[in-house]
Amino acid sequence: SEAVVNIQNTGSSARAVGLGNTFVAIADDPSAIFANPAGVRQMKNFQISYTNVTLLYSGVDGGNLGQHIVSLVKPMGGRFGLGLALERIGFDDMSENGAFVSLGIKFSKNLSLGVNAKYLFWSADLPAGDTANDSGGSIGLDLGALWKTPFKESTLGIMIKNLNKPNVAGGSVAGESSAGKIPMDLHIGLSRKASPSSTVSVEWVTRDFTGDNSVNKL
Repeated sequence: SEAVVNIQNTGSSARAVGLGNTFVAIADDPSAIFANPAGVRQMKNFQISYTNVTLLYSGVDGGNLGQHIVSLVKPMGGRFGLGLALERIGFDDMSENGAFVSLGIKFSKNLSLGVNAKYLFWSADLPAGDTANDSGGSIGLDLGALWKTPFKESTLGIMIKNLNKPNVAGGSVAGESSAGKIPMDLHIGLSRKASPSSTVSVEWVTRDFTGDNSVNKL
């Protein structure tokens, strides 16, 4: 079987979720690490963010299903920004996790590029009688770009997630060609300042090589 879960697509902050996860062309807070690493260099001061989400209030058989995200961004001079993040989603007996290092670079007044190096890993502590207590992981790469267009304070954002389509299969299925493979996702978005206090953002997402397409609008 082929895995289709991408931990980065679950929403990385209340603000990004409030915008319908149409954040690839905004990416101006620490959740840029997950939405578009090119945005990491937009922050002018050190910032840290923590998000804790309880999923299904009663949990999974009391298993405390939830999501925990901590991310920080530090400017590294006028052209560079560095980001670090950890994410966990799951419950007591099973979790998917990610550790991220981001670098954003300002190439010109209007163009920034960014890259994520990340380690995606999971673990499952299965009850007695199940096949195995498994775990697995792999290194992945993301690329992002932000372009401030000349059209009325609008910004174009592009991100390719899982450029190398990492395979996180482990345990009893480690080494199988398709088990655990995370597909490459393409995100393209456009944002525009509608007023000093409001932003309109649209994003198109396609999961490459799988045929799954979705459009999010705000």
